[in-house]
Amino acid sequence: MAPWRVSCRRSCAAALAALVLAVTAPGCATRRARPNADAAEGDEADAEPWLLRRARPTTLVHRGPAPGSSMAPALLPGMELVYYPSAARGVELSLLAVIATPRRAPETPRRGGERLPAVMLLHAGTALTEEHLAWAAPFVDAGLVVLLPTWRGENGNPGEHELLAGELEDAMAAARWLAVQPDVDVDQLSVFGAAEGGALAALLALDPEAPFATIAAVSAVTSTTTFARWQRDGGKALPFDVNDPVEQRRRALLPNAAELARPLVLYVGQDDVEGARDAQRVQGRAPTLVELVAVPGDATTAVAPALARFLAKLSAPTTPALAQGPRTDNSIVLASDPSSLAASRPRSVATATALRGALPSTRLARDHRSTCPFAGPTWRRAGASRSAP
Repeated sequence: MAPWRVSCRRSCAAALAALVLAVTAPGCATRRARPNADAAEGDEADAEPWLLRRARPTTLVHRGPAPGSSMAPALLPGMELVYYPSAARGVELSLLAVIATPRRAPETPRRGGERLPAVMLLHAGTALTEEHLAWAAPFVDAGLVVLLPTWRGENGNPGEHELLAGELEDAMAAARWLAVQPDVDVDQLSVFGAAEGGALAALLALDPEAPFATIAAVSAVTSTTTFARWQRDGGKALPFDVNDPVEQRRRALLPNAAELARPLVLYVGQDDVEGARDAQRVQGRAPTLVELVAVPGDATTAVAPALARFLAKLSAPTTPALAQGPRTDNSIVLASDPSSLAASRPRSVATATALRGALPSTRLARDHRSTCPFAGPTWRRAGASRSAP
């Protein structure tokens, strides 16, 4: 037989075998394609560590301020505008935040050196609003200092909107600012976020330097698939390329969940099917660090009950320094093992002293003589409100 005929028959046989395999075993073909399809979610083995990816500046395809209010929100009584320092691409930024501090009655003077627990509440959306400010009241009632920060490009701030990239650096800067305030106990510093703020809170759990005893989020954006859906369904361009897996991965917890450095509580609305699925995938990649808690509602209406559950967690009498590992009750979904969290408190006294020495306090003393709507104990400190820089 001529050599060319042998070669032709072999080629035809190989092609036929490949066709049969593709038709009779589609699952095999799907498995072969899966690493590329799920690359953005972190299934590939050679993914760059999140801390390295985070250290590089994001690439923006749309530049400008955040879509949302360009003004500071109207303050509730007893609240104050402050400014904390951050930086973007080597440029210093002074960013707005709102702070509320428990007041104490004159008959119960403050003991010298007494410090209060504190919580950062990270807002949903792309601007801090009066609705978000209302979150603070129960925490102040319970005796916590509350900081509600804004990010670069929001509420008239300098800088450009980056959506979960540079805003994460702002969140760390706000945490450092809060930690060095003279009335804040750095060992009792916690953070809670909702939606976009929940995504930031979840990403903070990846940072071993985050100075939080408790990190929690509700309706958090944990999957990279969310970004393309936002752009498609929302009809607006996001500031980064939603088809770039590097830009996707740096902004989402799920592809980086195996790198979690801190315990994380994820509150999930019982009617939020997609959120529950993604949260379970996150826990599957870090089962000893992630606690899932089901609360009533969907992705939007779950915020209020999640805030209530979070406050109850911080107020638990058996919780030293506000740090509490996963527990078992009827509302926990796939609760993780608490034995791995014995050393979850992030800061020693020495570390707290170092933190306070690293960043000077930029907050002026506040005058709390104005009427405060919070029902908890009150106290007054003489001083003046901080003005804008």
